[in-house]
Amino acid sequence: MEQLQPHEIAEQVLPETFKLWGDQRPYEQYVADLRDLESTSYGRRHFGFLGVRDESGTVQSCFKRYGREAMWGGKRLRAVGIGAVFTLPAGRRRGLASLMLGAFLDRERAEGTDLAFLFTDIHPAFYERLGFLALPSRSFTVRASSLARGRVAISAMEESDLAGVRKCYDAGVARRSLALVRTPIVWDAIRLRERQDEASPANRFAQPVHLVARDGRTVRAYVKGWRQPRRDAYVLDEMGALEGSDELLPPLLSAAIGDLGKVTGWLPPEPARSVLPRGSVKRRSSAVAMIVPLSRLAQSLWQQHGNDLLHASADSFWSTDHV
Repeated sequence: MEQLQPHEIAEQVLPETFKLWGDQRPYEQYVADLRDLESTSYGRRHFGFLGVRDESGTVQSCFKRYGREAMWGGKRLRAVGIGAVFTLPAGRRRGLASLMLGAFLDRERAEGTDLAFLFTDIHPAFYERLGFLALPSRSFTVRASSLARGRVAISAMEESDLAGVRKCYDAGVARRSLALVRTPIVWDAIRLRERQDEASPANRFAQPVHLVARDGRTVRAYVKGWRQPRRDAYVLDEMGALEGSDELLPPLLSAAIGDLGKVTGWLPPEPARSVLPRGSVKRRSSAVAMIVPLSRLAQSLWQQHGNDLLHASADSFWSTDHV
């Protein structure tokens, strides 16, 4: 297993993965979006393709590696995300992906990585054989009429609000058992993906709506998501508030919904989960969150907190954490 070179990715990998993950974009845009990520500070430091080649040097199986950090039980951990695991047609049914990922996890463990995570759209048993543990992964729907409105100063999120939004996110991380940390360059990569999503043909019938609640110049709470009239829904990406301001989230959601009938999305982590009124919750069959503790520290944390994670009423990740 080795780092793949740009020419290998362009010539052998992207034409195949585009068939699965092009998401209605032209091929040229699919490639450009990837190159834009690679050119960011985050991409240069923490993102790349790894894979295995056959004797002729042809790529047979590959995946994306995302370097991240996590907070778990008050401990800051080195984490790595795995995305877009793919075996080219000629290399399938030979166990290459299992061997590749097993070797990768061994290497990360030896290099001091504490935790690996991924979101799978296939049966989790494939990853469980590698030591991954499936976390609760659910979707929710809440009727607009059940959300409190209140008298709150609400406005569209602006670039000048981003520092305040980050503080709200960090306040949520501090109150969660397990969460992914966002450094400034991670936030920049997320903003890039949001811009790419806004330009994607897959979202031509959706409108991004990001709102904040301010107290003077201080951002006290925010929501980010998409108005999708065809679904009569506001699809929530994430929301957050400073400690003591959680009550601002339902009015923000109500404003984001507007004249639509419901809010839906991945079930939020705490503390945002606790402010939602009663609604319907169901298991997701796609983007199932999985983790594997690699270091002794992470294994100890799983022994302490794993049962709570598996039986929590809230999920562990936002949809914007997806890789």
